[in-house]
Amino acid sequence: MDGGAPKSEKMPYVWRAHTSLRGHTYYTWEPLVPRIHDGYLQCVVFLYSAEEDAWHGVHRGASGFLVGVPTEKYGDRALHIYAVTNSHAVRDEREATRFLRLNKTNGESDVIETPFDAWIHHPEGEEIAVLPIGLSEYHEYKVARPEKFVTQEIIERYEIGPGDEVFMVGRFIHHEGRKRNLPSIRFGNISMMPVERITRQGADSAEGFLVEMRSMAGYSGSPVFLLPGTVSYGRKELLSEILLLGVDWGHIKDRAKVLRHERDEWQETGDVVEFNTAMSAVVPAWRLQEMFDLKELKDARREAETDLYLPPIEEPIQNDSANG
Repeated sequence: MDGGAPKSEKMPYVWRAHTSLRGHTYYTWEPLVPRIHDGYLQCVVFLYSAEEDAWHGVHRGASGFLVGVPTEKYGDRALHIYAVTNSHAVRDEREATRFLRLNKTNGESDVIETPFDAWIHHPEGEEIAVLPIGLSEYHEYKVARPEKFVTQEIIERYEIGPGDEVFMVGRFIHHEGRKRNLPSIRFGNISMMPVERITRQGADSAEGFLVEMRSMAGYSGSPVFLLPGTVSYGRKELLSEILLLGVDWGHIKDRAKVLRHERDEWQETGDVVEFNTAMSAVVPAWRLQEMFDLKELKDARREAETDLYLPPIEEPIQNDSANG
């Protein structure tokens, strides 16, 4: 029950030089956007419908990520690990993406078959499912931490809203790595706050942010992180660290009629095509926190800690002599 967490990234600022239209130099005080720490990529896992698909990196499935919940007994010294993905990815037993692929420390990957009925779904039907999982020292992974989840209080305090920048880490199915997971990052911006529930074709409505970040098949279940604030616009306080905004649960599609150009006119063919609007639906992180606060999961963690023992941390010897 252990594993490292990505460290918080502080946003540095620098004076950036520009040239005006008349050729004069001027400077602006701007944030220096950091390179995304590798830890954010290492918390991601890939999900597949079949073991063979997982070993060969077949171009279908979903994404997920790992969360580490501190123990009540030892705090951060030991963590309860959970795999997180979308509920729709593991809900249907016939089509569930229940084979989880993650990296190993030797540069290869491992495939874990997850029991279909072991996934725990959000009690209110939100697009989140979690799986308690134990990993070994041979697995290479990092974890997201609940204390770094966006909350409604954080939204209000830092006045998070449309335009704030985010990034998503997940599975680009056209180049995901055949022998080892190679997560990719997509960047975007919050387009709409979770005021009304989002309805997607062929799916139930769910609470979520609308985020423009060009999601596509394979990214469902990916973690979406909120970048530190870059522009104040009168905000009293800017966010200074990366936080988990939520979980991507799909991209919103639209439909368009297919036209044919004949005799200098566009005529309808009767066919319709779907296209990606570039808008993604993201379940808020506080909905994921609700999962970890469920009584059944808390009770399971306490039971797991019954036989857990970690030796006490040795205190440094204090020199009480007057001469040091």
